[in-house]
Order: sequence, then structure tokens, then C-alpha cells
Amino acid sequence: MTRIPPFPHDEQVPGPTGSQPVKKRSKAAVTLKRLGMGLVSTVLSAAAYYFAARYGLALLTQPDGVAVFWPASGIAVGALLVFGTASFAPIGSGVAIGTIAANIVAGRPPELAIPFAFANMLECLIVAGLSEWLLGPNLRFDTLRKFIGIFFAAAVGAAAGAVVGAATIAMLGKAEGSFLAHWHQWLRSDLIGIIAITPLVLGIRALASKQISVRAHVEGLLLITLVSAAAAATYPDTLIRQGIEVTLPISVLFPLLLLLAIRHPLTYSQIGASMVAIILVACIVSERKIATDFDIMWAQLSIVSMVACSLSLAALIAERNAGEVRRQLLVRELDHRVKNGLTLVQAVVDRSREHASSIDDFCEKLAGRIHSMARTHTMLSREKWQGIELGQLIATELASYQEINSKAFVGPRVLLTPALAQSLSLVVHELSTNAIKHGSLARPEGRVHVAWHIEPVHENPEGVETLVIEWQEFGLPFVGKIGPAGFGTSTIRDLLKYEAEASVDLSFPPDGARCTVRLPMAPLRLTTT
Repeated sequence: MTRIPPFPHDEQVPGPTGSQPVKKRSKAAVTLKRLGMGLVSTVLSAAAYYFAARYGLALLTQPDGVAVFWPASGIAVGALLVFGTASFAPIGSGVAIGTIAANIVAGRPPELAIPFAFANMLECLIVAGLSEWLLGPNLRFDTLRKFIGIFFAAAVGAAAGAVVGAATIAMLGKAEGSFLAHWHQWLRSDLIGIIAITPLVLGIRALASKQISVRAHVEGLLLITLVSAAAAATYPDTLIRQGIEVTLPISVLFPLLLLLAIRHPLTYSQIGASMVAIILVACIVSERKIATDFDIMWAQLSIVSMVACSLSLAALIAERNAGEVRRQLLVRELDHRVKNGLTLVQAVVDRSREHASSIDDFCEKLAGRIHSMARTHTMLSREKWQGIELGQLIATELASYQEINSKAFVGPRVLLTPALAQSLSLVVHELSTNAIKHGSLARPEGRVHVAWHIEPVHENPEGVETLVIEWQEFGLPFVGKIGPAGFGTSTIRDLLKYEAEASVDLSFPPDGARCTVRLPMAPLRLTTT
């Protein structure tokens, strides 16, 4: 789900090559626009909270005067989760303003309205802040953990707000009842509002951010219509009845909600569960004169159970669907890697045979190259194919030939992608083999020094950030005869050029072989750690 920021960031345009981006607008203009966006957010959230609060105030319990259902809390929490922490100030202010306006219009004095506003604002901010802290931004009901987490955050926030609200009623209000009774009723009211309405807001946001086919929209809307019609047809009659007829709405609605959870777990399923809750509350409001406390409690339990069952099923199904997608991706990735590995092995075998002087020479060279590929594969498997650090790869390849120390291999931590790691390991293996046979590693006193660094954009003639790897042999001159390029030399000079668009400079001066590899950072998705 894509987060919509309530405030714009500074717009930038690219500057001249090698220079910093140029800001398109002045800081004063950006600040003014942010203030304007904040004011609009405050007004809109205040209006939405006011009308939702007026709906909640239509159903007050007696004698404590607390609403049975508070949908405004769900709207506010949903908006905070959609727009993120940057929206806490404007939306929180809107919640306070909407609460004061709704209570004063309903005839409550300001000394009650202002503490109620603080309680509602505190509650919404705690729920949204705790949810993001526990579950991260861009919250969706796509896992059972997130479903449980939002319920936990809703309970904590509603309980905190209920403390302030119940204390205000007990000290300043004229309603009867104990502090605990007021707290319990406030907690149930706001908790049900969050549980019932927040999924509706997140579901609508998911619909706006996901690319859904017209057919899926038609199917989802049809199921929503069926669920709403079934709830509207069954709940009014069963609300004031008891016995076996109470189970009728559940038996009618559950198959439809289950179908929604299966077909649209992250969008219409959440909207359908919220619609059932809203219709049930509307039935209570319309039958307020004849509805008993038992009817109200049954309705509250029905809302919680219906929404909890629907969302938990949707979360489990979404987890299963995501797991199936990951499994298919892993199978395709494994198939791709196996084919690439076999192709590489076949090429190594063919080229080794072409340049081998005897069967023993062929077996020796082939075994060394396959062992190098196997070592790289082992390191990638250990890192779950997330990549290998460049220093780790070089140290592993040279560990058998010289003592590893901090002076031999110098450079920043660079994470290589799996494909680049496999190619680079073959290049390092061929350089090591040449050093053993003809270069510095042919004698114990010989040494190899490998250094690498990141060349910034402004220092690169091509204007791209580049990883530069320098191989330098010390201690002994190159003693081999330079003849036609064999498989090893061709691998060093050509493999990275074709696989990674790299440039390779290989030379054999009298003081020891040198090799410089230049790899572009961006196309290869190289990252520093």
C-alpha cells in the first residue's frame, strides 16, 4: 500500500553534471504550501470526525451517557495510518475540534467537551503511533501478526482514552454510575469503533493504490451489495428477538464474508466487514426505543466477532497467497540459477579442454575452476542468496595461497549481487592461478595486494559512480612467457566485460602482474554496507 504524504517535500531538478540538484521552489513557498496542506487536513478531519461523532451521539447509554458505538475513532485512526506520522498534528487537531463541536451542538457544556476532545485525540494518536511502532508504516491486514497487532494497539489506545473520559464524567458530569462503569462503556464504544471502521478506511486506500481489474471490481462490489442486503434484511428482525433466530444473520452472512476473504482479502473483505458493523449499528439506532441493554451488548459482541473472524480469515488467506507467490518466485529463480550454472559449467569445460595440453592438465584446471564456483555457491547459500561482500569473496579465493591480513585486502564494504559474485570469483581464481604459476605466489616471499574503492561521479569521465578493484603482485617478477591468450587470460579480460559492462586492464610489467577492474555501481545494483 502506497503512503500518501500529507505534506509535499522540496521539489528538485537536476543541476549541471557533477553539481548538486537545484531546488525548484523557495523554502518560503514550500513552508507556505505545507501550512496550507496542514490547514486543509485539519479542516477535513474535523468535519469528518464531527459528522461521525454526531452519529455516535445518537445512541447514548443510560445512565452514564456514553455512546454505544463511536465510529469517529475508527475514521481518525484509519486516516492516521494511511497518511503516516507527518499527519499526526493536523489530524489530531481536527479530532479535537470535531469532538468539541459535536459535543457542544449536542448540548454538552464546554467543561466536558474539552476534556473529551483531549481523550479522543490521545486515543487516536496512541493507536496509530503504537501500530506504526509495532508493525511499521503502510499498515495492511495482510498477516495474522498485523491483525493481532492493530487489535492490541486499539485496546491500549481506547483504554487510555477511556481513563480521561471516565474521569471527566465522574468528576464533572451529571451522569450516575461509578468510574469503572464509565471507563468500561467508553472502552467498548471506542474499541468497537476502531475495529469496525479502520478496516473500511484501509480497504478503500488499498483499492486506490492497487491495480485491480474491472472484473475484480465488479465481483467485489457485487459481493459487498449481497453482504449489505443480507445484513439489512436479517438484523432488524433478529435484533429484538432471542433464541435460535439470533443465529440467522451469522449463518447467512458468514458464507458471503468468507467468499470475500478468499477472493479479495486485502480490499473488499475489509470493506464488507465494516459494512456489516455499520448496518448493525444503524439497526440499533432505529430501534433504540425498544432495544434493551441485552440487545445492545449482543450487537457489540456481534460486531467484534464478525469483524474479527472476517479479518483474521482474510489475513490468513493473504499470508497463504503471499507464500504461494514467494514459492513460485523461488522455483523460477532456482530454475534460472540452475540453468545459468549448468551453462557456465559447460562453457568452463569446453574452454578448459580447448587450452589443455594433456588430460591431467585438463583435469587439474577444470577441478580448480569448479571448486571456485562451488565456494562461491556455498557463500551465497549461507547468505540466502542476498549477495556476498567483495572482501569476503577475495579473501576466500586467496586464503589457500597466502596469509590473510588487513593490509593485503583494503577497501570499503561492498555487497555484490549473486550473478556478479559468481563471475568475479572466476576472475579472481584465474588471477590467483596465474600468480601461483608465473607470478608472485610462485615463491613463499611473494605477495598479492588487492585494493578497491568507490570512484564518485565527479571524478569519473563517464559521469557514473564506479567500483574500482586493483590487483597488484609484489615480491617476484613475472617469470612466465606471455603467449597467446588462453582460457584464464580470456576469462580475466572478457568475462566481466560481457557480464557486467566492466572495463578490465590486465598487464604484466617486470615488477609483477597488475589488473584493474572498473564496475559501474548503479546498473549492477552494487551497494555499500
